[in-house]
Amino acid sequence: MNGTSDLDDQVTKLYAAYTEHLRRCPGSHVRADCLEGMRLRKAWTAAQWAALKARRADAEPSQ
Repeated sequence: MNGTSDLDDQVTKLYAAYTEHLRRCPGSHVRADCLEGMRLRKAWTAAQWAALKARRADAEPSQ
């Protein structure tokens, strides 16, 4: 696997963990007062940005 595929896999796993947490989390904790949910969302968002940056770097022509 290349770096982009690894990052995409990480994004997928983090999103699955985040959505699973949301299913288990009581409704009152789904918002900002759930630290675990906030941590998972931040990790998922960071992984999305890293994968996007890697894809863009792969798409840029070498000079």
